[in-house]
Amino acid sequence: MVHAAAVDSLNPRRSLLQSSYWAELKRRFGWRPYAFTLENPGPFNASLLVLVRSPVPGITLTYVPHGPELSTVTAGASATHGQPAASSNAAVSALAELGESLARRLPQHTSFIRFDLPWEFNVGAAGEDPHAEPTELSRARNTLAQTGRLRRSYSEIQPRATVLIDLDGDDEALLAGMKSKWRYNIRLAARRGVTVQTVGSEYLGEWYRLYRETAARDRIAIHSESYYRAVFEVAAEVRDGPALELMLARHEGDLLAGIVVARYRGRATYLYGASADRKRNLMPTYALQWEAMQRARDAGMQVYDLFGIPRSADEKHRMQGLYRFKTGFGGRVVERPGCVDYRLQAVRYGAFRAAETLRAARVRLRKPGKRR
Repeated sequence: MVHAAAVDSLNPRRSLLQSSYWAELKRRFGWRPYAFTLENPGPFNASLLVLVRSPVPGITLTYVPHGPELSTVTAGASATHGQPAASSNAAVSALAELGESLARRLPQHTSFIRFDLPWEFNVGAAGEDPHAEPTELSRARNTLAQTGRLRRSYSEIQPRATVLIDLDGDDEALLAGMKSKWRYNIRLAARRGVTVQTVGSEYLGEWYRLYRETAARDRIAIHSESYYRAVFEVAAEVRDGPALELMLARHEGDLLAGIVVARYRGRATYLYGASADRKRNLMPTYALQWEAMQRARDAGMQVYDLFGIPRSADEKHRMQGLYRFKTGFGGRVVERPGCVDYRLQAVRYGAFRAAETLRAARVRLRKPGKRR
């Protein structure tokens, strides 16, 4: 059973995307946030954020970003130091029941609820390609596809795989976990005079111009500048906002790279990154990530989340460079089940799924642009 709650009462375990901060940020850009408490949460955290949007009359999109969270390290969640995870069957069954309860509380034209599940499964040490899903993850995904009204989505919203670096050591321990070339590049940046500075949001305009260059080069979609300004503005206004840092790397006055990092409930997350084509040989992006890890650890964070990699070391993947870059910093790779839909209105959901499948096919047919 779920009960409506005030948005500012949201109390996630660790997910920034389940916070009142995320609710307010998305509200400013067209989503309606709903907060719920779970009376008998079972394997789940008792707090839940649901986002609703109606792009056209009669069609309502309902999305649960990184939710529901698990209440403990169970049902497939990754344990901090590689401990085995419990069976996910109970969580999948509870998810179907949650979908049914939520359906009674959502707008009339809701055709499905899309859960973007944050349950983390350990894949292995970063840099090792296991060539196969972990058994527990495969079992969870298969069960999700066959339970009641649940169906695996054709589309993903948040990245399914990421690299997590445990921040429980000193500098030498963190460096020892990296590939030797990454340690060399960090030291090279320092020797060549690359400086890293943490700045305020007044530098967002300069950073965003570089971000637009990055998006054009790498063929990635980004938001307007106003969105990233809101990212910082909302954090300063809401009760449960993250600590945000804008970090810039320069050399002799030239802006070479910049990242945005959020610190929230023990986890620092690398949200956005921009880099220039010029002076790439000075390795500014390595210097930025190293500084971000150190600052996160010194601020009391337990984990640094590089937030998104391709799901395997496939050399043909257009984001293979991103995979190599992030996994070179060490840590461990975790993977999530991804998006799963709870169907409410079969005809409308079927039409939406068909359109989504067609769009995904068109994207796959596009040839990725070459990196300049």
